Formats: sequence, structure tokens, C-alpha cells
Amino acid sequence: MRIVPILLLVFLGFTACNSNKTNIKTVDSVKETNSKKSNNELDWEEPEMLLGDFELEALKEAPYNEWYDPIYEESIIEEEHMDQLESLLTDDIKIIAYVGSWCPDTQFELPNLIKTLDRVNFNYSNLELIGVDEEYQAPDGSNKDWNITNVPTFILLQNDKELGRFVEFPDKSLAEDFIKILEKKD
Repeated sequence: MRIVPILLLVFLGFTACNSNKTNIKTVDSVKETNSKKSNNELDWEEPEMLLGDFELEALKEAPYNEWYDPIYEESIIEEEHMDQLESLLTDDIKIIAYVGSWCPDTQFELPNLIKTLDRVNFNYSNLELIGVDEEYQAPDGSNKDWNITNVPTFILLQNDKELGRFVEFPDKSLAEDFIKILEKKD
């Protein structure tokens, strides 16, 4: 069983979201399909990025639902941590999530976050979703205020004070990392 986390870390290491990386498989498959068409028939466009503040419902619409829905459905909830997490995610806890809709780490961790928050009945008025571009820039420049260098970055706040953050992928698991952060709260 110890090999699974190691393999996951190796996999995530290869797919980490750097501004210089793109989803080659998707781009190549589209280019291959389009190469069979004449130049005036090309119909592929890079999917629009979710930029700035956006609502959770945007993830449930095309083209984002193509990655969001299957990962959400396949995410495994760590039931042994849910009661503790639910008790720690009180109404004074806010989560700011900086994400890149273009980023494989975001495409994995964001649905996992939402499924976990659904399970613990999180108050979604305390969740702010902010999309950034491949240079980690948000349209309002707030990424600079929060020193965003990787995505996803989930910042946990209590009374507008940062308790900690989840950056890119978990140390243990999303739930366990959140619990560790939230145990510091007042």
C-alpha cells in the first residue's frame, strides 16, 4: 500500500503545473484530427481559461465539465477524516482557491476539494474561486497579494487571517492537510 502514494507523487511530479507546460495529449489529439481536414476546415480552439472570480457552476459546463465531472465522481472521500474536518470547518473559515483550468493538478485537486466540501456541508458563501492564467496572474492582480506561484493553491483563512495553504498537491491527503492547517485556528 505504501507504493501507491509514491507512485502518485511521481505522477504528480511529471504533471506539475508550470507556466511552460501544456496538455500535449489533448493538443496533439486535436491536431491529429484537424490534420485530416483541409486548412479551411480546422475547428479547434484552445478552450477559454476560467479567469478571475467565477462561480462553482462554471465547472459543470462545457468545456470544464469534461474534466471536472469524471474526477468529481471518481474522487474517494476519506470517511475516517470527515467528522473531524466538518467540526473544524466552522462558519468563520473561508477558503480562497487559486486555480488554473488549464492545469492538470487543478483538474484533479479542485473536483476532489469540492466533493470533500460537499461531504462536510461546507458553506459555499465562504469559498472564493479565482482562475489564473499560465503565468499565475489573476485579472485583478490579487495573485500578487497572496504570492501565488503554483496552482492549485487553496488558502484557508479565519477572520481574514491566513491559517495555511494547500499548494499543488497534498503532503498526505487533502482532508488530512486541511485538518493539520485547521487545528491551528483559534
